[in-house]
Formats: sequence, structure tokens, C-alpha cells
Amino acid sequence: MKVAIYIRVSTDRQDNSLELQKSKCVTFCESKGYEIVDIIVDEDISGGSKIFNRPGGKTLKKLIESNSVSQLVCWKLDRLSRKVVDGLTFIEELNKKSIGISIIDMKGETIDTNTATGKFFLTIMLSLNEMERGIVSERTSSVLQNKKANLEVYSNKAPYGFKKQGKKLVPVSSQLDKVRKVLNLSKNRSKRSLSIELVLGYKVVQRIIRDEEFYLSHL
Repeated sequence: MKVAIYIRVSTDRQDNSLELQKSKCVTFCESKGYEIVDIIVDEDISGGSKIFNRPGGKTLKKLIESNSVSQLVCWKLDRLSRKVVDGLTFIEELNKKSIGISIIDMKGETIDTNTATGKFFLTIMLSLNEMERGIVSERTSSVLQNKKANLEVYSNKAPYGFKKQGKKLVPVSSQLDKVRKVLNLSKNRSKRSLSIELVLGYKVVQRIIRDEEFYLSHL
């Protein structure tokens, strides 16, 4: 049986490394006597992105459309997608070509997505993955907002108007004066003109206006 291995390492979670996924998938294929046609890797790609829009996903689509493989092997279902709609759309594409999916984390079981039971199972699993992604996003947002409220370092670069001092953000009065001017004038002036007048980078002005709520709470 000719198979394609699909590996994805996300931008926000590195718990399943590229090498681990590759090792597990290759070992599984060898144990089954499968012929590996291609090992497709999407690195630093979010599970929330559409599968066929990813660099590796585009390669995978070509293999599917050319009937080059009859099976897809991956480490976990969430390596394919964390969104129900995109996941189901992808499955439909596989169904059209009678291509099965082997999930290593499910003991390599082949899931027949052409059956009602198989499709229902994958729908439930994709729903759980999407929910998990949403919960993680909510927690991350909550932590970020809490750090901002307490003037704790929340990114690699301190926001304009502050400097890092250990784990805290310390106000820089001369910069905050410019922040006040940006916020006071932003309703009637363009970002470009404010950038020139106040001798600030355009992106700095953009960030100040975008984070208006943060700045107003600390001015």
C-alpha cells in the first residue's frame, strides 16, 4: 500500500516535535509493510489554518488528486486540523479518492470515513480539538490581559512608553508624553502625519492606537 505521511508542528504548541512524529509514523508504516511515497512536513503552521492552504497541504493535495497514495498516516488527528469544517472538507476530498486515514495516536487504526460511523467519530474528535483550541486561546488571552493590567512583561519587546525592569514594565515619562499626544490627536489626524510630526515610527503609532485601552489604563 502506498502512503503519505503528514507531519505538522504548530506555532503555539511544540509538544509533538517534528522528529518524534516522523519516527512514530515511519515505524508504523514499516511495521505494516507500507510503501512511503512522501513525508510531508508543515513546520510552524497553526492547526487552525486550512489544510490545503498550507505549503505541505498543497503538496498533499497534488498526491491526492493524482491518485499517488491510498492511505494517509499522521501522528494525531489535530496534526491535520483543529477546525471541524476544514477537517470535514478535507475528509470529503479523501473520500472522493477512497483514501483512508491511519492515526498513530489511535493505535494506527484506519478510519473508514466513507461510513456514517467513521465520519461521526471524526466529527466528534474534530469538535473536541476545536474546543480545546478555543479554551487554550481564551486562557492565553486572559493571562495576557492580566499581565497588561499589572504592568508585567508580556512580550519580547516592551511597548512604547515603557521599559523592562526584571518582570515588570516601568513607565518612561518622555515617551508617554508622546503617547498622550497620539491618542489625543488620532481621531482627527492620520497615523502617517502623527508619525512625522512626533518623530515616531509608523508602526509605533499603529501599536499605540491599537492598544489604546492598555495605555489609557496606565496614563
